[in-house]
Amino acid sequence: MKKPEKTIILLTLFTILTLISIITVYVVHQNSTQETKTNTLRTYTSTAVYYYTATLEPNTIYNNKTTLKPNEGTLHKNHETNQHKPHVHVPSNPTHRNHNNL
Repeated sequence: MKKPEKTIILLTLFTILTLISIITVYVVHQNSTQETKTNTLRTYTSTAVYYYTATLEPNTIYNNKTTLKPNEGTLHKNHETNQHKPHVHVPSNPTHRNHNNL
């Protein structure tokens, strides 16, 4: 039986070690090294109450009223014909509250 040449043994060893190295690099790069964690330090909400006056054309929906103020009824709009399109006026100083949570 003939002994394998030294270069064949070294080439085989190098190929095996290269494959092990490639597999190791692939597995390591599949795992995330960073973890993202979100800490909410503060929240913010804003609430406003608007006092408005809607100017209407005389119609049967609102019993021929020409203005509509808060708590006087729901403001309706015919989406198909775009009729009963009210003009809404909002004063420049609504009641506004901010809520900050620490």
